[in-house]
Amino acid sequence: MSKIVVKIGSALLVNKDTKSFRREWLNTVAQDIERLGASGHEVVLVSSGAIALARAYFGSEDNTLPNKQALSTYGQPILMAEYNFAFDKQSVSQLLLTRDDLKNRARRNNILQTISALKEMGILPVVNENDAVATEEIKFGDNDQLAALLAKAINADELIILTRTDGLYTGDPETDPNAKHIPMVEGKISRLFKSYALGTTNADSTGGMESKIKAAEIALKAGVKVTIASGLEDFPISRIQSSSVLKTVFQPA
Repeated sequence: MSKIVVKIGSALLVNKDTKSFRREWLNTVAQDIERLGASGHEVVLVSSGAIALARAYFGSEDNTLPNKQALSTYGQPILMAEYNFAFDKQSVSQLLLTRDDLKNRARRNNILQTISALKEMGILPVVNENDAVATEEIKFGDNDQLAALLAKAINADELIILTRTDGLYTGDPETDPNAKHIPMVEGKISRLFKSYALGTTNADSTGGMESKIKAAEIALKAGVKVTIASGLEDFPISRIQSSSVLKTVFQPA
């Protein structure tokens, strides 16, 4: 039985053009995760989206830190309501963390005990950053690295990062027609590969490919396999199991 951490970003949950929540898509993600659980896998879900969802409901474009913190508290219960609605056979729980929680031994042990108890009860942990108190994390951190640290803490076998691209390219595929896809990275991530990851972010998502490469580096050092793949299509977790679907797999040495 393998342990899998799945990370979903804000840009997948909220349509960037219409600002609407992608409810039907999330339903297919829930079905994917329920199938993994039925197959004997232990899954922990790391989900961004509280701030983006609050913007979609509330309409605020203010990007100051206090406003982001306020939006996170407004959006988080809405986000969890959406997850409760999406899952049919699986009960879900909310777990708000900061990176410091995973660095402090006592708090980390308490988190691991909580996750273990949730799994015994058949409840899926849905983890997000505690943005309301994690000032530094809002400005510089992101859920990619939180997911990697969590994967390390629970001794996960794989970290799946779902994003808006098919993984790592030699350039930005949205602006560079000559960018080539990189399907596999084995062992240590070279400086060259890191240079490919430089890119932009948006107001709701603190991540980007650079952040995902940093997360992959954290996970690889802990012996965790990492898959970065597009989550735009329905049933994204099932899709990446196909060899024909583009993705980048980071394999520990």
